[in-house]
Amino acid sequence: METVRAAWDYLARHFVGLSPPWWASLAAYEILLLGAWLLENLALRRIRAATGDATGGGGADRRYNRLWLLQFALLQLPLLRAGRWWSPFPADATMPCLGIALALLGEWIRLRALRHLGREFSYVVRLGEEHRLVTDGPYRRIRHPLYAGLLVYFAGVPLVLREFWSWFLVMGWVVVSVTIRIRREERALEDRFGDGFRAWKRRTSLLVPGLL
Repeated sequence: METVRAAWDYLARHFVGLSPPWWASLAAYEILLLGAWLLENLALRRIRAATGDATGGGGADRRYNRLWLLQFALLQLPLLRAGRWWSPFPADATMPCLGIALALLGEWIRLRALRHLGREFSYVVRLGEEHRLVTDGPYRRIRHPLYAGLLVYFAGVPLVLREFWSWFLVMGWVVVSVTIRIRREERALEDRFGDGFRAWKRRTSLLVPGLL
């Protein structure tokens, strides 16, 4: 047993770079990534069951899963340099615990918004005649709680590895992606709902109530 533990510690230090307990940080990191994908898929299945498969499915699901696989692969890259870059983060359990808390909070925000959006949710920016403008629940004060939750989630996940530069790079990528997506969605919403969307936009914030 000691030989096995010594071998794992060697691999962690030289190929992953996480100091003990490296296995706990690594396990939490992967569970957060896989857990978010699983929870969102289960939530969408329940929505489809309740609404008669009105949220996409088929090709949309395949596009979502391909995007998730690409995202998952990219988020394995920080492991290659974990523990080898300078970081101002403390080496104790403070940052991993904070990261887990932020990731769980972000995913809770996303699931709550997803369940409230229901059949109006779509992986792609596409609005049909049957779509309605959702302005209540989580959407009463902010227009994009799904993306607010995503930003909180990704603000937490890299912290599990105590990696400052990984956090900086991941957040930069997510912010750029979310900004592009929000601009596309708001253009589509304004084209589809006109004055109704503009009135909702005036009384709400983008991502953070009263701030942004």
